[in-house]
Amino acid sequence: MRHDETFIPKAVRDMLDARRYPQQARYLVAAMEDVQAGFGYVPAEAASELARYFSLDEAKIAAWLRDASGAFRAQPLGRHVLRICQGPICRTRGGKAMMEEVRKVASGKSGLTVLASHCLGACDQAPIAKLDEERLSGHGDETISALVLTAISNINGEDGEP
Repeated sequence: MRHDETFIPKAVRDMLDARRYPQQARYLVAAMEDVQAGFGYVPAEAASELARYFSLDEAKIAAWLRDASGAFRAQPLGRHVLRICQGPICRTRGGKAMMEEVRKVASGKSGLTVLASHCLGACDQAPIAKLDEERLSGHGDETISALVLTAISNINGEDGEP
């Protein structure tokens, strides 16, 4: 959904006013959660409005978007979401390498969001990934990587997506 340049800042101001957040930096995270709940992500225009409201540097908001353990997104989720487990067991069994490989392959895929997930609850099948609601697991990092890469390659062929 496209909005004109004044829609998002006004919507954020309205949300901040409705919630009556004190203009103190300690309320930033709660406000960002509300913005993300409303838009599905924290748009740049919303981050600018939050910086103004809380009298913070926009770089601080950008840092939160980048570094908040995946809690916040600066872009809307794609039509498909691939979560790759980065829990300790999955990381040691190839999850870290798989994440790096998949991010390279998926970077040009429209409609796909790749996210690190802390744990997908299947340590006995590590490493593991989940594409939308389908769990992808194998035995060894080559097998799971192949499954994930095959699933990604199938995404561009559906519903006329480029």
